Amino acid sequence: MIRRTEIALVYGAGLVQGLALVVFAAASDVFTSLSFHGLSSSQYGSLFLPLVVTAIVACTVGGPLARRKGLKLVLLAGLGFDLLSMGILAASPLAVRIPGLAYGSLLFATSALGNGAIRFGTDPETSALDLHCRAHDVDNLYVVDARFFVSSSAVNPGLTIVANALRVGHHLKERLA
Repeated sequence: MIRRTEIALVYGAGLVQGLALVVFAAASDVFTSLSFHGLSSSQYGSLFLPLVVTAIVACTVGGPLARRKGLKLVLLAGLGFDLLSMGILAASPLAVRIPGLAYGSLLFATSALGNGAIRFGTDPETSALDLHCRAHDVDNLYVVDARFFVSSSAVNPGLTIVANALRVGHHLKERLA
């Protein structure tokens, strides 16, 4: 039986994931402000390149890793990387006065975000989730945060995540009726 702490951990993971994805995409004014990080628009845009690369890597290894080591381990690793990312983001103002360090730490922080870590698809050999974002191996586990994406998007994925959560919720309502 699932313990309350595990349920709280799942809700906490969802909150951290949501905050991580919204903060980075919504913070362009902070990152480009001369009184804060002072990044050029090109530097700000390039912050998302490590996110794309790590999302592709995570998509490639996420499904097989979930089958070999368990989906719980993959989910916890994703949460750990999100916490690391948010910690680096929070600490980045301390490095603003050191040339290159703040920008480098932000590049590293964006690479730790969790888009694409638990790919969805029809083949259990290449994906951890089915098309309804249900784990192939666990009947009652659904993942509806940004991890279901095959790769990272070029824009804030918030509305797509909400739309997918509504789609999955509709599926669950029909399934449980």
